[in-house]
Amino acid sequence: MTRRRSFLIAAWGTGVARNAIAEAPDSPRPPVQTLRQVKRLCVEDFDGGENARQLRALLIAEIHRLGAFVITENPKTADAFLRGFAEDLVFTERHGRDENISGRASGSISTGGYTRNRAGVSRSEGASSQVRDRSETRRHEASLSVRIVNADGDVLWGETAESRGGKFRSAGAEVADKIALALKATLAEPAAGTESERGHSAETP
Repeated sequence: MTRRRSFLIAAWGTGVARNAIAEAPDSPRPPVQTLRQVKRLCVEDFDGGENARQLRALLIAEIHRLGAFVITENPKTADAFLRGFAEDLVFTERHGRDENISGRASGSISTGGYTRNRAGVSRSEGASSQVRDRSETRRHEASLSVRIVNADGDVLWGETAESRGGKFRSAGAEVADKIALALKATLAEPAAGTESERGHSAETP
């Protein structure tokens, strides 16, 4: 009877310990230290004008297309955070030019050999005109400055892009594409201290 009671008490204690471990909150993960360590990325709201939300959506789509990160809306599960400032402006440039064109012609005719009988006719004509040139050009400019930081706020990567738009793409789409391509290029760079780099350094005299 005593052994059975001891066994039941031990089993109950083991179960309590397991439940306590299961209910214990997960220990905080250490913050990532490099861009390559980032697996889950949270894109926060951008500062800037009223079109900053649209640029954020364009950039999320471009980064998601890279396939390098899991884009999450939950900051608690993110390894890093993308923050930025965005502007997307549409405005009209006005140009003006004023020119004055003027000309004048004159001539005279005289007859007679002596002063007493000399007769003369003179005539003078003038003309002027004014040219005014007015034109308006619609412009579209976008700029985007972003950075990726870890949980401690340390900056892991940053980039800035500007565009006036292309023939087939808007300025906002172009700056989002430029940021994504710059991020892709950074991730494609060889990591410092890799075996290939160490071997190359060892072969270099």
